[in-house]
Amino acid sequence: MNKLIKITTNEQEQKLVSARELHGFLEVTERFQKWFDKKIAKYEFIENEDFTSVKNFTVVNNGAKREIQDYAITLGMEKELSMVENNENDKEARRYFISYEDKLNEIVKTKLHFYLETLSNKLWKSKE
Repeated sequence: MNKLIKITTNEQEQKLVSARELHGFLEVTERFQKWFDKKIAKYEFIENEDFTSVKNFTVVNNGAKREIQDYAITLGMEKELSMVENNENDKEARRYFISYEDKLNEIVKTKLHFYLETLSNKLWKSKE
């Protein structure tokens, strides 16, 4: 992926991305808020489950900061939005996030295996 979309983690350890960044990466020509509202309605995404409303800032022509509406969306919502956009960037975004999840799952499996092995060793030692 030429331009990576930043992945963040919330307090519940959920991986999230900016809907505005995804919109830009997918090169959607429709105005952001209209595009996002249509996707929520059409695909029945649920606020505080699939996405959360957040405020961001952008710098305008005179250098001042202006508050803008954004949404922190789950990787699942990101993949679904990428799949329905039907352009070249959607495939790249989808592959990137699937790859990210695969790496994350591998880390979890490795850690789980280590903890189970450690626990097993402790149990065997306690029986001796």
